[in-house]
Amino acid sequence: MKRQQLIALYLIIIAACYICHSEAVAGTCNRWFGPAGTVHCYKSNRYDDYQWAICRTNTYVKTTSKGRHACRDSTRDYCYYQCMIDEFDRANGVVFSQCKCSPTGPPPTVKVPLPAWCYSPDGRNCSWYRKCLNKAYPKCENDKDDYAIKFAEKFCQLYNESYKEFSPEGKKWVDAVRKCLQVKLVPLIDTFRVKTCKDLKSTAFKTHSPCYLKPDRSSLSYCRLSNEDKDTVFWTIKSSILKAFWPTLKGLLDVRKGCSENTKTQEVKAKIQEEVNKITNKNKTNPVNDVIREMNVRIKVWVQNSVSPIQLTMFIRDNDWDNASKRRKRSVPDDREIARSQFAGKIVDALASEQMWKDKGVAWFAYAEKDGNIMSIRLLVADRFKYERRDNSTKHQRMDNSTKHQRMDNSTKHVGMDNSTKHQRMDNSTSPLQQPTNLSEILMQLGKDVLNGTLNLQIDGENVEITKLNGCLDLKCEEHAFNIKSLKFQENNGNPKEACDADNGPDGARQCVKLPGYNDYQWLTCRTNSYIKLKTNGKHYCTDQSRTYCRYQCMLDKYEKSSGDVYSSCLCSGSQKVTYSFAYVVLLAAVSFLLVR
Repeated sequence: MKRQQLIALYLIIIAACYICHSEAVAGTCNRWFGPAGTVHCYKSNRYDDYQWAICRTNTYVKTTSKGRHACRDSTRDYCYYQCMIDEFDRANGVVFSQCKCSPTGPPPTVKVPLPAWCYSPDGRNCSWYRKCLNKAYPKCENDKDDYAIKFAEKFCQLYNESYKEFSPEGKKWVDAVRKCLQVKLVPLIDTFRVKTCKDLKSTAFKTHSPCYLKPDRSSLSYCRLSNEDKDTVFWTIKSSILKAFWPTLKGLLDVRKGCSENTKTQEVKAKIQEEVNKITNKNKTNPVNDVIREMNVRIKVWVQNSVSPIQLTMFIRDNDWDNASKRRKRSVPDDREIARSQFAGKIVDALASEQMWKDKGVAWFAYAEKDGNIMSIRLLVADRFKYERRDNSTKHQRMDNSTKHQRMDNSTKHVGMDNSTKHQRMDNSTSPLQQPTNLSEILMQLGKDVLNGTLNLQIDGENVEITKLNGCLDLKCEEHAFNIKSLKFQENNGNPKEACDADNGPDGARQCVKLPGYNDYQWLTCRTNSYIKLKTNGKHYCTDQSRTYCRYQCMLDKYEKSSGDVYSSCLCSGSQKVTYSFAYVVLLAAVSFLLVR
């Protein structure tokens, strides 16, 4: 070998040794090979203590920070990413206990080695939840909440099951959210992380809303999706969950409520009223039948005009909620909220069973809603087959294809004929999958049973009574398609003189009353005449000027509306049980009190 060649080889070896040495000083995060997930304990002058730094791909850093951070050397495929930025988005200051480390301490123990790809998911591989997240949390796999398998993986599999049903914008959003959800959960599998099922559940749930609203740096957002895409996301995920309530789906609804949507609420409301006017004063029989007839018209027009999603609000007796609260009286507020929604879910599951919704092709979801001091159950329903038909058609197609191959390979056997006959029955028989669910009939029956008080619901050995049912025209249920109140219950209005005495009040005392001109019950608050005059600049005052106190209706107080719909913040529902009477319907219209002008 020539002298020049030897010198060149020597220089290459020296350079290689230098590179290896510099990477070793920085830890074990090779700029080209990583591997992702390795950790190093170091101290930056921007923080007050040592913290873990994790070897991440540059792609991961850009994705999780939505482009705000990247490897300083843009040519690197891998670099260290400090825990305080990764977990808490803090670029300086105090190092939190979750990120602290000691430079002289032992390295973290790896109980379950994970492949490097687990630390930089791309969102396309749905097995990440089982092969990475569940392996890092093996004790949580059969946990009662079981987040990783039941919810996250189901959402990821939207790509395989319903992806073609989304609009082009919806497909982009699904891809971005799948990646965002996986990337946000990567810190949970870091080797230094103390792993608990509670931490897994809490962290996982918190990732959903931000990933829905802004999954990446683009303009993609859940709020920009069409109502059809939003419904497909919601009900496809719900199809994998047996119970009526699931916390993260409630979070998805909360996100949707925060979106500014162009609805046709007023248009549908006008159509409903137009159809109701056609039957007014025609063929009247008795008060109950008239109420049912009008309700049926309202529901039919409401469902036909498909205000999405189809929502209802149900009210139960106050003491039923009290019984639910007693079971979790020591819970923190968040847990109490979940407990109430779980109780609401049990009620709706029992209702669905009694009404045979599963056999009739109804999908349902329910949660507890609190508006001030008023508790209610929010119920969503949909055509279950609309969202399951795709999956079944895909399964049938796969089965048919396999049958064709089986007949080709075994043409002299009867197996092919038998399978063909089976598939013919599945695809062309009277399968309920071929018929859409008649939601109008379902809701008419529910409304009738609520009105007549014929529902028999038992939850944990206790009877639960539904006192009122409203159909929602908007997401926040401030305007209604119909209102039905059980004939077994009436509002506990009390004695008007005791509730708001002309001279003694007391100020702030409330009554729940249905006033002429409004479509539902609302709170009336006892106020001084001077308070009403002052608040409205003299526009309103007690009808009887000699009174010191009088009742002031909520809709007038809050919204300056003297008639029309009662908004959810003013709605009320009493629970005093009275004797069943057909005259009750007529009695409601006759109730009147002294009111402000």
